Amino acid sequence: MIADNLYTYLVAQSVITNIVSTRVYPLILPQEPIYPAISYSDDESNYTESFDGQTDHTQAIFQLNAWAKTYAEATTLGNAISTALKNTSGAFGGINIQRCTIISGPLSVYEDSVEAYRQTYIFSIWHNEG
Repeated sequence: MIADNLYTYLVAQSVITNIVSTRVYPLILPQEPIYPAISYSDDESNYTESFDGQTDHTQAIFQLNAWAKTYAEATTLGNAISTALKNTSGAFGGINIQRCTIISGPLSVYEDSVEAYRQTYIFSIWHNEG
């Protein structure tokens, strides 16, 4: 559920859509992508428990990748992703976000297989499900 909300949130941010429009993809890019673009994956979810059992308080770990044909474009898009998500809280497409923080990044690489630059961030998103 949080992955759908992440997509909705990202494509609602003008700092993102001014660069990629709606080219935001779960897991992988399309076969012949148009750059710049974003891919994201839900790497891990950690559920909290209380003495009464499992709570709705959850930590989701997401990897977001900024893809572009040039290093400068990948960096600009990576910065836009960081601006849109870092320290975000409140309504997030129907889910309440307590805190969104950067765990690591940016990590910049050139991907020979697709002849594009990638800048990667890992985010922790604490939220309530349900």
